[in-house]
Amino acid sequence: MIDILRGGPIWAPIPAAAPEVPTVEEESDESDNESVSLPEFAEESEAEVISQEPEESIAEPIAETIPHIPPSEPQEVVVPVTPAETTDVVTEPEPEPEPIRPLTSIPRTTTPLPPLSERPRVLVIHSAASTGRLIRETLENFTIARVDTSPDTVHGYEMALARRYQLFIFALHLPDMEGTLLYEMISKTYTAFRQGDGRVAPGVIFIREPDEPTPGDEIARDARVKGILGKPLSIERLLESVKNTLPLREPMMGG
Repeated sequence: MIDILRGGPIWAPIPAAAPEVPTVEEESDESDNESVSLPEFAEESEAEVISQEPEESIAEPIAETIPHIPPSEPQEVVVPVTPAETTDVVTEPEPEPEPIRPLTSIPRTTTPLPPLSERPRVLVIHSAASTGRLIRETLENFTIARVDTSPDTVHGYEMALARRYQLFIFALHLPDMEGTLLYEMISKTYTAFRQGDGRVAPGVIFIREPDEPTPGDEIARDARVKGILGKPLSIERLLESVKNTLPLREPMMGG
C-alpha cells in the first residue's frame, strides 16, 4: 500500500493461462468442408431431371388417323302397326227377372180401371204421416180405390161427412180421442143426417201400435170392424183385410 502511494512498481501475480477455445474460424472451416459436396449433389439431380423428360405420346398420331365424322340429324323410326285381329264377341242374353208372385189367396180383377168418379174411396186417419202414406200407396197400387189421408182428427171427421166412403182406416188411439169413439160419432151422424144407403157407415179397420194393449172382444166381434192390424204393417195382411171391400188389381196396370 505504501508502495503504491509512493509510485513504486506494482507487483501483480500473473494469471494462469486460459484453456484454448476453438475459434469461429475453425468451425467455419468444417462447415466449408461440408458444403463442398453440395454442388456435386445438385449436378446429379439436374442430370436425373434431364433424363426423366416425358417421351412422345403415341396417342397423338393415332388420333390424327381417325377420320372426323360429323353428327347426323336424328331420323324418325316408323314401326308398321298391323291391325289387331277382330273376333266376333257373342254375348249371351241376360236372364229375364223372375215375375212377381201374385197373392193367390186374394181375388184380382183384370178389367180396365173405372173412371175416377166411380172408384171406391178410402179415408185414412192416422197421426203418423208415414203410416198414412204407406196405406195410401199400397191401396192405390194394388186396388182400384182412391185414398184420402188426414193426420188430424177434426179434419178427418169433416172429410168423412163431406164425401161418401166405402172404407175407413183409423188409428186405434188418436191424439184427440179413441179411434173407436171417432167411428161411433161418424156412424151416428150418418144415421141422423143421411138418407137411404148413406145412413149406414162403411166398415172400419183399426191400426194398433206395438206398445198398445189389444182391444176388447166387443170391438173384435163388431160386424162393422173389418180387421185390427198391428204395426209394423204388412202389405199382404193389409190387402187381406180389404179384399172383401175393395177389388184388387195387378200393380202393373195404369191408374
